[in-house]
Amino acid sequence: MRPGGVLYLGIENRICPEYCIGYLDPHCRLPFVTILPRAVAQWYAKSKGRNGYRNYIYSSRGYRKLLQRAGFTRIELYLALPSYNYPRILIPLKNNLFSYYSRNFNPVHTGPLRQVSHEILLRLGLLKYMQDSFVILAHK
Repeated sequence: MRPGGVLYLGIENRICPEYCIGYLDPHCRLPFVTILPRAVAQWYAKSKGRNGYRNYIYSSRGYRKLLQRAGFTRIELYLALPSYNYPRILIPLKNNLFSYYSRNFNPVHTGPLRQVSHEILLRLGLLKYMQDSFVILAHK
C-alpha cells in the first residue's frame, strides 16, 4: 500500500454478545468457539470433527494490534449500519458519539434484563466494544 493509503476493513467482532450465548461462528459454524482461548478453540473444533480452528475473529483491541504490527499508524473503528457488508452509515466508536447514538437511536426492546445490561455496559464505556462487527479504517 502506498504511503497515505487507507485500508477499509469490514469484520466480525470476537466478543459480540451473541457469541457468548451460543450463536454459531460465521466461518466454522461452531458455537462458543470465538470466545474460547485459541488452544481450547482448536481442541474443541477437532473434537467436533473439524481440522481445527483457523478462522480467527478478533476484538477491537486485537484488530488494532494486528494493524499496528502491519505498519498502520492511525486506526479508526466504526459501527456500520445496517451492517459491515452493506454500510450506509458509519458511527465512530470514539469520544461520546457512539454513546449519543446508542442512547437516542438504538433503543433496546427485548426485555428488562437486556435493557439494564445495555445501560450498564454503555455507562461503563464497554458497549461500543461489544458490537456484532466493525468497520475499520487503517491509514499508512
